Amino acid sequence: MKFTHTSALWALIASALVVNNVNAQGISSGDTSTPTLVPIVSVTPTPAPIDSGTPTPAPIDSVTSVIPTSALPPSPTTTASVPDISNVPGLPPNATLNQVQQRALQSSCNTLQQLWTQMNGSSWLVYNGWDSTNANSTMSCCSWVKVTCNIVGVVTHLDLAGNNLQGNISSILSQLPGLIRLDMSQNNLAGTIPDNLAGLINLQVINFEYNNLSGPLPGSLGALPSLQKLYVIDSEELFALRLL
Repeated sequence: MKFTHTSALWALIASALVVNNVNAQGISSGDTSTPTLVPIVSVTPTPAPIDSGTPTPAPIDSVTSVIPTSALPPSPTTTASVPDISNVPGLPPNATLNQVQQRALQSSCNTLQQLWTQMNGSSWLVYNGWDSTNANSTMSCCSWVKVTCNIVGVVTHLDLAGNNLQGNISSILSQLPGLIRLDMSQNNLAGTIPDNLAGLINLQVINFEYNNLSGPLPGSLGALPSLQKLYVIDSEELFALRLL
């Protein structure tokens, strides 16, 4: 077959290419329906992760989940705070004590109860409150007879003169650091004056007159920084030492 026109030749070639392409897609040459073009999907391969040699840390939950409960530290306990208290017996109605002041007052009340026991308190003429069994409660020893406290609950005065005190002067008095005046005159006290009273740096007045005390007067009492008056007239021995 011979073609004389070039355009007709190119048309014949193009027609042959279309037929071959359709046959390649499984469509017979006799099928006159319009062929459906299959889209070409481009798949990009995902690169494999590079192992750097450093292990990836596990989440916190996955770590704690494998630790036995017995190996974990105990949870801290919460200590309930002690609230400030007011209307303390023996103090002005507007006085309020914080936690530190409450503990100091309770300690002083315990000391006074021990003093009452050691010095045969049941034989005293008056001891209202001293025989209390709840000194650790909010019941304050500031309301006890013969006891005076300042506005923050510190025991400052013990006026036990003429109250039928017996026995020795208890050394537990040294545990009342806020004491300013100590009066145990005109009683039936015997023995010596405790040397540890020298630790009461706020003590201004000591009165042990008219008792049955004996022995030397502790020289340490002369070193008390706040002491203003010392009364120990009671025997010739003590009086002589006082004059020295």
